[in-house]
Amino acid sequence: MTKTRFDKAQLLQVLAEEASFYRALDLLIDRQRDGLSEDSDVRMCDLFAEIGRVQRRIENSEQIIQSVRKSDPKEFSSWMQEQDVRGLLDQITGLVTHSQGTINECIQIARAKRTEFQRELGQMDQGRRLYASMSPPEGGPRFLDARH
Repeated sequence: MTKTRFDKAQLLQVLAEEASFYRALDLLIDRQRDGLSEDSDVRMCDLFAEIGRVQRRIENSEQIIQSVRKSDPKEFSSWMQEQDVRGLLDQITGLVTHSQGTINECIQIARAKRTEFQRELGQMDQGRRLYASMSPPEGGPRFLDARH
């Protein structure tokens, strides 16, 4: 298998694309946090679909960076020390850190919703059992009003 060699310009392009992706991801996560606060089941399903797409994109990002790193590890290490590369990396790191905080908020909101759903399902199950106990048994005697 032939290794593809990358130069610094290509690394900067890859990092700029990744920084753009993480900016968009940060906005998406903010939207997800707001969407979790809504009571729309359809919106919740849309949010989970978006999360799946984002996970695949993050995996792709990791593969891209690894291929750049593996193409020339020494050169890659030296590029990491240069200011323009460092600036993009710091930008990405800041975005990821901010996103992690927002994700933790989303997790708390989702857990609270899950607890609420479980409580509501329990109440529905209780109501179903109560209704079943009050209903006449199948095939049992039925009394009709004399007018019918």
